[in-house]
Amino acid sequence: MTTADEPLAFGDFLFHPAARTLLLNGTPVTLGGPARSLLAALLAQPGEVVGAAALMESAWPGGARGEANLRVQMTALRKALAAVPEGQGAILNIPGRGYQFTLPVRRLSAPPLVAGLPDEESGRPPPLLTRLIGRERELALLAERLEDRRLITLAGIGGIGKTSLALAAAGDWAARHGRRLRFLDLTALSDPALLPAAAGGALGLGTPGLDPVEEIGATLRGETMLILDSAEHLAEAAARLAERLLKRSPALRLLVTSREPLGAAGEWLHRLAPLEVPPETEPRDAAEVMAYPAAQLFVERASARLGGFSPKDSDAAGLALLCRKLDGLPLAIALAASRIDMFGIAGLAAGMADQLAAPGSSRRSTPGRHRTMRATLDWSHDALSPADQRLLRRLSVFRGPFSVTSAVTVTGEDVSIDAGRALVRLETKSLLHRVEGEGDGGPLRRLLATTRAYAAEKLEASGEAPALHRLHALHVLERVGAAEAMRPGMSPSAWRTAHAGLADDLRAAVDWAFGPEGEVEIGLSLLAGSGPLWLGLNLAAEYRHRLELALSRLTASGQGETLAALRLHVAAGMTILRNTGEVALVAEPLRRAIEIADRIGEGGAAIRAVGGLWMACIMAGDTAGAVRLSAEMDARIPPGTPPDSDLRQAHHRVAALTLHYAGDQREARRHADLAMHHLRARLDTSPYGLMIDQAAAVHVLDARLLWLDGRFDAARAAAGAALAAAEAAEDALSLCYALTQAGVPIAVWTGDPAAPERVEQLAATALRHRMPYWHGWARLFGSLSVRPGEVPSLPRELELTPYHLEVVATMNPALADSATIARAEAGQAAWCAPELLRAKAENLLRRAGGEPGAARAAERVLREALALAERGALRAWALRSATSLARLWRGQGEHGRAEDLLTPLLTTFDEGRDMPDLMAARKALEAA
Repeated sequence: MTTADEPLAFGDFLFHPAARTLLLNGTPVTLGGPARSLLAALLAQPGEVVGAAALMESAWPGGARGEANLRVQMTALRKALAAVPEGQGAILNIPGRGYQFTLPVRRLSAPPLVAGLPDEESGRPPPLLTRLIGRERELALLAERLEDRRLITLAGIGGIGKTSLALAAAGDWAARHGRRLRFLDLTALSDPALLPAAAGGALGLGTPGLDPVEEIGATLRGETMLILDSAEHLAEAAARLAERLLKRSPALRLLVTSREPLGAAGEWLHRLAPLEVPPETEPRDAAEVMAYPAAQLFVERASARLGGFSPKDSDAAGLALLCRKLDGLPLAIALAASRIDMFGIAGLAAGMADQLAAPGSSRRSTPGRHRTMRATLDWSHDALSPADQRLLRRLSVFRGPFSVTSAVTVTGEDVSIDAGRALVRLETKSLLHRVEGEGDGGPLRRLLATTRAYAAEKLEASGEAPALHRLHALHVLERVGAAEAMRPGMSPSAWRTAHAGLADDLRAAVDWAFGPEGEVEIGLSLLAGSGPLWLGLNLAAEYRHRLELALSRLTASGQGETLAALRLHVAAGMTILRNTGEVALVAEPLRRAIEIADRIGEGGAAIRAVGGLWMACIMAGDTAGAVRLSAEMDARIPPGTPPDSDLRQAHHRVAALTLHYAGDQREARRHADLAMHHLRARLDTSPYGLMIDQAAAVHVLDARLLWLDGRFDAARAAAGAALAAAEAAEDALSLCYALTQAGVPIAVWTGDPAAPERVEQLAATALRHRMPYWHGWARLFGSLSVRPGEVPSLPRELELTPYHLEVVATMNPALADSATIARAEAGQAAWCAPELLRAKAENLLRRAGGEPGAARAAERVLREALALAERGALRAWALRSATSLARLWRGQGEHGRAEDLLTPLLTTFDEGRDMPDLMAARKALEAA
């Protein structure tokens, strides 16, 4: 053997220069001729830079193919070498000079002992060049079934990964049992009559005069695993061959891949589903998305393309959307990943995914059967009857799962039984995919992205598209109404699960309605009626964007004072409050809604808009505005409305919270008790009336009033009830509200060690649901966790309202700034004014030390705070003021005055002995 013929080894690869053959661990690596020539040229000079001209001459002798072709071939070669970690980065591009092979290369004096060079002509399986992702369950199932089933068919649409799974499962099983593994690719065979002879030829057989099946059976008589790949176009012939082979060779196992069952005796069918994709809800971060196999596959293929890739948290939503758009189809995902360097995740998710739904692959290593998904679909479509072809193209208007009833409604099929049979036929041919759950007409099915894109082209060409899209939009509107009607009787999670599949169809219907051939009225009705679905699926940002576009269309068209416009303005305002808490942006849509409602006589909608404005005032700390809007809400309730009506009880909750902040705790308690009575009588926990779950809102009120009344144990229990109610409602806004208004403050006020955990819960919930206003509260609370004696530094970038500052001042008196104290002195911040005045006194004493003038000023302020607390029935603040005053007197030697002040006051508290405020009071009394 000459030096030029000696095998070259690098890593786990072996290259035979004379035969231009590359092996990976003894298995051939598929490469085109030019790529093999380029590898030979690089390996001839390892570690040296080989110029582009020399490389092109080696690949295309005598022909100038250009550097673009050179780059294409280098990309293919790099991908093949990157199948193992040490092969990544093996070829380095030196700009302006050429390419360099960087791995150590060894010449072998003699070829290693290998059993020939296996190839597909001898029935050897092709190598599985990439790792199988997301098929652990299927591999385990097939491993179990291959123990007792001799004929298994993997069925599914083209590009779903049937061949890869078959190779992995059969290879594992054959290795475990010491069987031989043989592989027959039936893609190129078109004549069923030639199947036995072609199969024998592919296995290296074909003795003249012998029955091919008998010869194959004799050859495979030893314990063998045989894969028949891509058998759908030869289903009947493949079934006959399988039956004869199994009869002839008792130890044989057959694993078949096909887009439809063979129908052979003893066949066990496994329909291969797409890879699991991230759900419709917005992901919290990249790690959450990477828990899904579709995303894992994309990232692995993108990493191979880019030489390393890890998605950022900012990529999470785009990656999740891309995986959903591609329906978890491995081939489509791999094709998308191959273009990440051109478009990035955002570009792929925004538009390229639609173009990738049914493309032809440009990868030279892609097997011929997958070179284009269109060829696969062409074959399947052409094999259908005209009626089934019509049904398939009409079904393309659906974006999500549909039942037989939905299919009949939209496609116009006359008889549901016939339509049901037609759907089964399409499913059998892997043109429809069955999904979990059942609809009103039995099983749910859907078209995968590749099939839907193909069928949509056929629909456009047929001229039926406009009518079908209109029928689809009307049907979606009907389904939205039905979903809303079901909501009161279901738990939020069950309702979301039941209707999450409607989201894609809702998007498609809205897009059509506002498109050039759509009907705006249908779109307005869809948006106005679907708010709970968008919000329940954590799609508030998308819903808000669509609402704003719709409102701009309304204004431009002069239809700004219709019922639909009214509903959209209310939805827009409420969505802003729910999603971002940008209270400054809420006034315009909600005030406009009130104007429209008054003009067209929609009193209920006007009351809801007033309620939204009231909520904005509460969030902004605008107590005067809240008082005014609470009164307006009461005035708008129609005379004669029953006291126990939902509307009256909603106002009781509004009035109670308003009066609480305004300082009238006795009247607030009266309204709160009425609301609590209604809550116990009628457990309606819808979060979409005044946005906050009714039970959570009432318990928050109860907890705050109990705290102020000095009933500390009861307040802590009520705060726990508020959190439990919000969690039971499965509503993020209600949970954030309950944590912010009761859970965290009362935990801090009562010295509950669970306070940090509640702050973390608030932060996690707000982040997950993209609610910046409530995440600001979490950051604010988190900033208070400092060592004793230190003054916290509040986050400067937060837009803090007076109410924010009031709350933190009650948690740490050192944070009571002059503006907040001035509000209390001016009669504002009434709910906590005594505590703010006490903070002023404490700050005076801390800054002035033992100066007599400061002590006298502090005493005056503390007396004022105590009197104010007693007048307002604010026993919690009265206890704090009295304790501070007693400490001041004790320091001045007036122990009797301190004892006379605290002793009778402490006797009025019969619970919460372990609370910090009561412990501080007892300590001050003992020192006196």
